[in-house]
Amino acid sequence: MNHITRTRFFYRRLSQIVSFSRRPYSTPSTGLPATTPVTSPALKIKWFYSTDIPVTKPKEFNYKQVQRPERFIPFSRFDSDRIERVYQKWKNDQDGIKPVIPVNEDQLFDCDLSTMTIKPAYWNGPGYEVRRGTWFLDKVPLTMGIADELESAYQELKPYLLTKKMKTDESVKPLMKSIKSELNIYERKFQKPWPFPNPSDFEKKDKVALFKDVQRALLVDEDYSFGRLVFDKISHKLATDTIFGGYTVDRGYDPSKYSNLKEMDGHNKDDTKKPSDDAPSVDSAGTTVMDTLKKELGVDDSNERWQHDIEGDYSRNPHTSANAGDRPVDHLVLCVHGIGQSLSSEFAGVNFAHDCNSFRKIMKSMFVEHPETYASLVHPNAKKGDDIENCKVQVLPIVWRYNIDFSLDYENPELDSDGTLRLPTLSQLNIEGITPLRRLAADVVLDVLLYYEPEFKKKILANVVKSANALYDKYMERHPDFKGKVSLLGHSLGSSITLDILSLQPDAIPANSDFDPKRHLKFEVENFFGCGSPNGVFKFMKRQNVRPRQMYPISKDLSDQEILDLPIQSPKVKNYYNIFYPTDLVAYRVEPLVHRSLAKVRPEVIPYSNEKGINSKLLELSQAPYELVQNEVFKSFLNFTGLKTNFDAYITTSLENDSKNKKPSKRQRATKLDPKASELLHGMNSTGRVDYSLPEGYFDIDMINALGSHTQYLEDPDVVGFVLRQLFYKK
Repeated sequence: MNHITRTRFFYRRLSQIVSFSRRPYSTPSTGLPATTPVTSPALKIKWFYSTDIPVTKPKEFNYKQVQRPERFIPFSRFDSDRIERVYQKWKNDQDGIKPVIPVNEDQLFDCDLSTMTIKPAYWNGPGYEVRRGTWFLDKVPLTMGIADELESAYQELKPYLLTKKMKTDESVKPLMKSIKSELNIYERKFQKPWPFPNPSDFEKKDKVALFKDVQRALLVDEDYSFGRLVFDKISHKLATDTIFGGYTVDRGYDPSKYSNLKEMDGHNKDDTKKPSDDAPSVDSAGTTVMDTLKKELGVDDSNERWQHDIEGDYSRNPHTSANAGDRPVDHLVLCVHGIGQSLSSEFAGVNFAHDCNSFRKIMKSMFVEHPETYASLVHPNAKKGDDIENCKVQVLPIVWRYNIDFSLDYENPELDSDGTLRLPTLSQLNIEGITPLRRLAADVVLDVLLYYEPEFKKKILANVVKSANALYDKYMERHPDFKGKVSLLGHSLGSSITLDILSLQPDAIPANSDFDPKRHLKFEVENFFGCGSPNGVFKFMKRQNVRPRQMYPISKDLSDQEILDLPIQSPKVKNYYNIFYPTDLVAYRVEPLVHRSLAKVRPEVIPYSNEKGINSKLLELSQAPYELVQNEVFKSFLNFTGLKTNFDAYITTSLENDSKNKKPSKRQRATKLDPKASELLHGMNSTGRVDYSLPEGYFDIDMINALGSHTQYLEDPDVVGFVLRQLFYKK
């Protein structure tokens, strides 16, 4: 359509809507009825945060935002009101108000008004844009600059004073005002160029705003050929969405328009939806087998994983206190990661903070899904009508790897006699030709080698202790009424780090100057869960036993290294759990190190978390999408790993066989322990056992085995359910 044709079309369309008038204009300030309000309607404000495109990422990602977010969801009513109160105070007194507000359930995130971002409070993660919702375009809150201009024009022109008669009177002058574009507002405010490539017309072009009524306005490009001519000729009876090229914006937040968004004000239609409805995942935020396949294929879905974390894990009951951030908690679980976390900047699937978030979400989902299993443990005295959906457990990550400077390019500071560096970097020792593969292996294997180099081991232990104390302090600062117990969970190498830290703890927490922040924990440790732990083989190689502290106390006169070299390691913890998959090549048993006779006793079997007695990963595979199962690449992979080509039949048989293994065998239940071994085990754990294995046959499907059982612990409902039961186990 050329310019002349477009002009004719526009005038023809315009003539169908309104007739031109030569009568002089009048203003809405004359002839008003006595009942007309003289003050503007209250502005309904709602704060939002984006979840799709981060503003910032941790520094190791070398990230620069080049795309604006499109998905915004509202804060809870409680959080939005708190943010607005702080914003009003901070706007009037920026020097006296700290503009950081803990938000979302359990206050896991911070909303920073100085940067208008929301970021994790307890771990290093991406930051997302925050907006103060006052004016909206297609349900998305406009940025504060253009929204403030619209509100200023609204207050100046007072469209709320228009009467019905005036809206149909062509002699009344339309209410219009020039509005600067987002791009112009940004460059004027920050004195730097617009940061996003290829800005849209809405972002880069100044607008003319026509206020039709008390709630809506029409924005048209100011340089549009007929923009001002249109506004000069049309009357208020023209619907604001009928002009080609215009943008209709709404004033104030209307919750009825946001029922499809994840708002936790009781308006969410999906509040009663159970996690099991979201097949194939047991938890919609947890890692599925399909996610694992994506990870193995190198698909970068870090934004998607972070989106699960930032969108929150609100209670399904909008009337509980969980939405207010003050959920009662009885157990705080701090988790220590193992090898390979330095890969997280290159592989989206390697992210321990996300794993811990999934662990927490799965736990909450299972608690709601199976109240008969867990509610009686957590709420033994609950009465009819009581809120029993709170699992009373908080899970937080300790990510230590980024604070330790050791990589392929690490330079040892030791100097040669001529003053030059004495040792090369590891990358200089690399054999060329398979460098990418060596880099991948080095980032994993070096973590283990690093831990057993004395100086770096000392740094790692000190860093984890410092991080654990910092997390504990921050949690206590936000939840000063917390009187619960603290447990540690270590995965892989993280379990070895945790065991050594616990072995170094004195019988009582030192006070005042005796407290060493690089060695001593500020809290007593109730439970230690080692998942996929190599502790068995590590202690075996050092010819060490692992036994209870109360039977093998530690002398105060020994140095840290002397304690860690003792033939008997006695961690300062009430209950030690060693959890493993039978096929995990990294994991080893611990009980034979407690007493040699326990090598003949099979590990305790962890029961399934679901009512059907089917392990969660097999159940997940049985619900895999048909398109994936029939995919030729997928079939080739199944054949390569030894699976039958008839996948559906194989899954059915596996499920049937697996369900038969729900209970331990009679032989296992009848095993009698050596009296000395039994005494030692009860000293290590009040349950009388330390080694806990996931059910036999859990990884009968070779595909899962090939993808790596070692990485699945924190996202496995069977592991999560076991930890939850043990936290509330009546000792």
